[in-house]
Amino acid sequence: MRFPWRSLALCCAAPGRRASSSVPEGIQSFVPASSTIDAHALEQLQSFLSRATRLFVITGAGLSTESGIPDYRSEGVGLYARTDRRPMQYAEYIRSAKSRQRYWARNYMGWPQFSSHQPNSAHLALQQWEEQGKVHWLVTQNVDALHSKAGHQGLTELHGCAHRVLCLGCGAMSPREDLQKRFKALNPSWGVQAGSVAPDGDVFIEDEQVLHFRVPSCKDCGGILKPEVTFFGDTVNRRTVQFVHERLAESDAVLVAGSSLQVYSGYRFLLAAADQKIPVAILNIGSTRADHLAEFRVSARCGEKMSATRYRRFLKLCEEWPRDESKKGRDLGTFLRQRVALAFREGENTQLSDPEKCDQMYESLARINTNIYRERFPRTRDTSFTGVTVEECRMLLATGSMQQMDEEKKGLWKTLTERFSTKPEDVTPEKVPENK
Repeated sequence: MRFPWRSLALCCAAPGRRASSSVPEGIQSFVPASSTIDAHALEQLQSFLSRATRLFVITGAGLSTESGIPDYRSEGVGLYARTDRRPMQYAEYIRSAKSRQRYWARNYMGWPQFSSHQPNSAHLALQQWEEQGKVHWLVTQNVDALHSKAGHQGLTELHGCAHRVLCLGCGAMSPREDLQKRFKALNPSWGVQAGSVAPDGDVFIEDEQVLHFRVPSCKDCGGILKPEVTFFGDTVNRRTVQFVHERLAESDAVLVAGSSLQVYSGYRFLLAAADQKIPVAILNIGSTRADHLAEFRVSARCGEKMSATRYRRFLKLCEEWPRDESKKGRDLGTFLRQRVALAFREGENTQLSDPEKCDQMYESLARINTNIYRERFPRTRDTSFTGVTVEECRMLLATGSMQQMDEEKKGLWKTLTERFSTKPEDVTPEKVPENK
């Protein structure tokens, strides 16, 4: 079975280029360093994905770093490495009103930036694989909603979503954007200089700056509001875990993308996959907790690797296009292959097609490039203006001078010259009667 690739905007390096070279400036500080793409690893990943027909995907914070959201644990660039900040603990949030005040003040300041982040090439690739029937189910440990923004349907947000707010009293759910408006109404003159945004949307603010920040309660019952995310120290809903296990049992391969799997909530599914003899591949910069359970691990940026894999697949499809050796590299198939390779090397947003679309594209271009197309679909021209057909015009143009024309051609020439040189009759304007 051929891998059902669809179009993917290439936003990162082609094979052989530095991993960081294609990351937009301003986002590079969030992306861990990685080596150049290894061709053998690329082939391994391609082969693994080609064999899978019901792929189960687990994604983590490493998938979103290329969208400008930092992860927690990456060496040198993760939140833990850059600051002494630690994410909110569930028990602390529940028992302390001051902790909730501090959390929401930081979240309020960080929300405009956090909510503005957009999916990168990895999110888009996974959505397109789902659209083609390759991905059976996707489980993300991220709370940034980027998979949803990319249009993914078969999705479980294992740790919830920061774009939703939950009332701990009555269980009412509301959009985070609505709460932002309530914050603004309660704190019209409150504002501070905030630091960088954390993976959960939090920013750093000094404690004394949040003393006068007001936090609203639930509109329905007056209960405590909490983002619909699983804080550290909390547990994932049992029904959610059971549902994910059922989707895993229906799958024939597991791909981990951008997660170190240090948290048990995601790692448990790798243990289950091993018990069920489901093959596992890991795509992550750095080692993971489940390396010993995987067939192989590729250390590279997720967007880079997925894009490079699709690039290789597309070029392989192009190789199936016919060659005309007599034209010494100037045939249509060779020309198109060269254009595709050049576009990828230059990092353009190149559109890739599935095998069927790829073949259709070539056949369409080939038809247009031959006289067969012109014969089957001749262009009809309106000759009413000149009174002379296109073929007659060509016949006239092929003649060097009037002396070489026969009587028929001279008649045509006369028709043309009369048509284009005749001056319109003078039209005398009607005389306006004088006023008496």
